[in-house]
Amino acid sequence: MKRHFAFLAVIMLLFLATAGCIDIFLAEEYLVPKKVVPIKFEWFNYNYNYNFSSTLNEPVEIYSEQFELEVKPQTKAMRIDIEVGMRSIKEVWDEIPDNAVKEALEDLMERLFEFADQRYIEITITMPSGDAIYDERFNQSVVHEIPLISSPMEGIWIIDVEAAGVGLDELSYHDHFSIDVVLNEIKE
Repeated sequence: MKRHFAFLAVIMLLFLATAGCIDIFLAEEYLVPKKVVPIKFEWFNYNYNYNFSSTLNEPVEIYSEQFELEVKPQTKAMRIDIEVGMRSIKEVWDEIPDNAVKEALEDLMERLFEFADQRYIEITITMPSGDAIYDERFNQSVVHEIPLISSPMEGIWIIDVEAAGVGLDELSYHDHFSIDVVLNEIKE
């Protein structure tokens, strides 16, 4: 029995002596809870705008542009704000306080009145799937906000602008548009 007890004592001593020799990295992998790093999101702003310019020879400026906007995977939201500045030529004319200035600009204004009905700004926004989510034509000033798009489709979104507008440096007046796109994307 003493031999049996001695044998158990030796086994216990070996067990206790080697118990601290576990692989530290292996133990950490199994015993320590893993940290979950939260994904941080940030708002990114993209702005597309244009001011029109006119001359006596070309009273209406034609404008056509296509903008590409990349929406990355895991984008949480997209907001689009559109502002169009297009006052009537009569409003611009009526705001000129000085008759001498009106006389000097009379030829230009007559030409602009002829082409006033040709002014417009058409904006089309197309998803990567090819479906248009927005297609509007404006011929007067407006501020328009497209409702927030949650989890927008990943890929290249297309913003098409076709327009004809006037810009009068002499009167400090220009038809214009501004498209602000704000994306809530993963912060890198």
